[in-house]
Amino acid sequence: MGAPSTLEDIAEALVRLPAKGDVGTVLRQARVQLTAPKLTTLLSLLRAATAAPSVTTALLRWASTQLGEPLNRIHFNSAISTMAAAGRWKSALGLLQEMRKATLAPDLVTFNAVITAFEKVCQPPLEQV
Repeated sequence: MGAPSTLEDIAEALVRLPAKGDVGTVLRQARVQLTAPKLTTLLSLLRAATAAPSVTTALLRWASTQLGEPLNRIHFNSAISTMAAAGRWKSALGLLQEMRKATLAPDLVTFNAVITAFEKVCQPPLEQV
């Protein structure tokens, strides 16, 4: 298979990365000029594909150094939502802290995602209710 050519192909390649895989390698092979809107799309595609949260975090970290512009609230909200879906509340809180360090004010979406992350790990299975 050749280098990924569409954002969907790139997301699929990222989902298949081994645990310690290099996000940068996939993006360089795709020869994609990552922009803020493309990053937003990739993060959404990863969330929809239920990608490993570590891939989402790696993509966000890579983009923070390579994007050429600051990460925005939508990028953080998307990543926090991915952590929430996986029940990774510590990761969600960590991203919330990073968001604040980047001087981005959390919004309703941000707080709902963090609450969802807590809810996933604190909610007993239905058969125990």
